Amino acid sequence: MDQEYAALVLVAPGHSATLLYPPDSLTTNKLTAGAHQISFRIPDLLVQSDTFRNPAQRGRQQPDSALRNPGGVRAPSRGAGPPPVPATTQTYLLLVTSPQPLSYQRIIEKTAGVSIPSIETEALNAVAKAIKATILNEPREISGYYQRLELRKPR
Repeated sequence: MDQEYAALVLVAPGHSATLLYPPDSLTTNKLTAGAHQISFRIPDLLVQSDTFRNPAQRGRQQPDSALRNPGGVRAPSRGAGPPPVPATTQTYLLLVTSPQPLSYQRIIEKTAGVSIPSIETEALNAVAKAIKATILNEPREISGYYQRLELRKPR
């Protein structure tokens, strides 16, 4: 039976690459031959609010954060993470598959905080090569597919 391992990454050229699938190290990303539905969630942190996406409101001054957070007490955070993707940035879903294991932890290590080229094809290639570099044994075989995606908060 043919099996492939899959990884789905959100690529924002000039900004960031975020692993969406597998969602964690406990989820198996080994798939059998045939059609599959992959569930993923785009982190809210990456999606700008409609205020930032609406050109008419971009010039408005943002309210003082102290008004949203009286007393200056900060809520505990789970790490800074990347800032929201600018509304003008084209974003892509990149699906990479391989007959060899694609490790969640190694993909995170290779893509988190890495400078992503600004040109779309270079950004997609750089992320695919970073994922390919996580494969331990030669030959390091991968297949990839990308699709443009518009980021926006659900209404």
